[in-house]
Amino acid sequence: MTAYSTLTAALLDPDGTIDPTTINRLRRGLRTWLLAGGTLPLPRCLGLPATPGQMRRALRDVHLARAAALLDDGTTWQRAKALDRRARHFLAYRWPAWFSLREPPADANLMDAELWHATKAAGGRLPGSPQALRVILEKHFPVES
Repeated sequence: MTAYSTLTAALLDPDGTIDPTTINRLRRGLRTWLLAGGTLPLPRCLGLPATPGQMRRALRDVHLARAAALLDDGTTWQRAKALDRRARHFLAYRWPAWFSLREPPADANLMDAELWHATKAAGGRLPGSPQALRVILEKHFPVES
């Protein structure tokens, strides 16, 4: 998992818990920024994406990984194929009715809520193939041998 996806996932955690590794990473980043007198970009010091586009992509990827975690266990490739099917269904049947909402509907299931957040972060688009999803998921799940 990349540094910014770790931080993003921690900050999005509904429990509000942040693991010690993430806290130390934040502490080191803030210290670096302070020691540089604020001359370095804070996102860079914290290991966060530097541009709005990179941040949207990181948010998309975290929500896609969280959606994949809801699927039955399997290889990363199997999860990517299953997530691709779910994402295509979501984009065809849910997103057209939900795109203007500020939050996913209260009665949305967890999968649809994660796909809503991923799609919203990505400006209404999701990766269009299982191969592209696999690349994203490999950052979040250990690669099988």
